[in-house]
Amino acid sequence: MAPTNTKIVHTLSLLIFAALTGCTSEPSSPPITSTVETPSPGPSPNPSTVPADITGMQSSVSEKKDSKAISAASIVNKQTRTALTDFWWINAKTGFVWGAQSDGLKVFRTDDGGANWSSITPDGYKISQGVFQKGRGVVFTDSEHGWIGASMEERPAMILSTVNGGRGWVNTPLDKATYPLAASFITPKIGWLLTSTDAAMGSSEKALYSTQDGGAAWNLVTQTEYNDDPSRAGALPLRGFADGGLIFTDPRIGWLPLTNYDYVPTLYRTKDGGKTWAQVELPVPDDRKGSLMNLIGAPVFCSQEKGRGWLQVGTKISDDRWLIDAYTTADGGEHWTLTPLGLEGIVFILDSANIWGWKDGTFVHTPDSGKTWEVLAWSGVLADAGQDYPRPLEMQFLTPQIGWLLLGSEDGRHSLLLGTQDGGASWAVM
Repeated sequence: MAPTNTKIVHTLSLLIFAALTGCTSEPSSPPITSTVETPSPGPSPNPSTVPADITGMQSSVSEKKDSKAISAASIVNKQTRTALTDFWWINAKTGFVWGAQSDGLKVFRTDDGGANWSSITPDGYKISQGVFQKGRGVVFTDSEHGWIGASMEERPAMILSTVNGGRGWVNTPLDKATYPLAASFITPKIGWLLTSTDAAMGSSEKALYSTQDGGAAWNLVTQTEYNDDPSRAGALPLRGFADGGLIFTDPRIGWLPLTNYDYVPTLYRTKDGGKTWAQVELPVPDDRKGSLMNLIGAPVFCSQEKGRGWLQVGTKISDDRWLIDAYTTADGGEHWTLTPLGLEGIVFILDSANIWGWKDGTFVHTPDSGKTWEVLAWSGVLADAGQDYPRPLEMQFLTPQIGWLLLGSEDGRHSLLLGTQDGGASWAVM
C-alpha cells in the first residue's frame, strides 16, 4: 500500500518541534504565509489535516501479538480517540503524542510503553489551529524537558516550557507577534528557535533566536526582512521557505534546509551559532538535472557514526507523487552525494544501514543502506488497521527492532498509533 501525498496549505499556526536522541534530525512540515492558500513547493509525505470532530482520550493495554487479525472497529477502542497528528518516543517506555480536539491542541505522555496515557496539555491555553507536526512546535529533549511554541495572532508569540515532564508549564513570550517555524536543542538548556512574520512570492522573513537557560529567555541572533539588502553577507536567506525544520549539532554548527519554487535542493549552514549563514553545495547528477527537486527535512547525523549524515530529497514525478532519495555525507557535511533510494511517502532513517519507507507501493526496510530491501508484510493488525486508516502519517524507530507507525483516515479526522518490536514484521495497537 502506498501512502497518499497531499498538497499542503500554508497556515498561520502553532507548530510542533521535536528533538531526537541518537540520530539527530528535524522532520519536515509545510511553510507558513499570512492568509493565502498556496501549494507547498516541497514534497508532503506527512499530511497535515487538522481534525474538526474529536472526542475524548481513551487508552487500554494494547495487543502484544500480531498472529490474529482484529477488526478496525475493535482497534479504535484500544487507543486514544484524539486524532493524533504526530508523536515522539524518548525510549521504549516513555513517549509523547499530540493532536487536536474541539478545544485546542492536546498533548499526552506514556511511561509504560503505551499501555496508559496521561494528559500533559498546558492549562489555560487554547490552541485551536495548526499544523501539528514535530520539527515545528513541540520539543522534548528527554522525559522531563519540553517546549511548545505558538503564534498568538497580533500578540507576541509564546513559548511554553516544562522541566517536569509536562506536569507544569511556564510561558515565555517572544518580543513580537511572529510564527514559530522550527527549533533545535542540543541540551535541555541550549537551543535555537526560527520564526517568520510573513511569507509571499517565494520568499519569507526569518528570525533566529537562541536560549542558554532552557527557554527562560530568548535572544535575537539574526533576522532577515523584506527591506534588507539581499546581498548582505552571511544573512539568513530571504528566498525560500523554512519548512524542513532546523538542526544544530553543537553550539556552533547548524543546518537550515529550504524549499523553493525554483525546485532546487537548498541547504544553508552556520559555523558560528547562527550569526552568519552560507549555502552548502548539493550536487545534482546529470540524470536529475532539470528535475523538480526539493529537500524534505533537515540533515540526520548519528552520534554513533562520526561524520556520517543523511538528507532526504524529493524529486517531483507528478502533481501528487514524489520520489524520495537521500544526500549522504561522510565528512560531517562538507561534501554531499546523492544516493538513490527510490522510496515514496514517509521515510525514516535510523542510521547508515537501516531505512524504512515505501517502494513500488510496498512497505519495505533495508538493513544495508539500500543494497537490499525486505518487504514488510501488510497483514494482521497492520492490514486491519489499514482498512480504516489507509494513510501513513508518521514513523519512528529507536532501534532496528523497536518502532512506531501513525496511520490516518482518509478524511483526516481519525488516527491510530501502532508499535513493533521486530522491525516491522508484526505490529500492535498502542
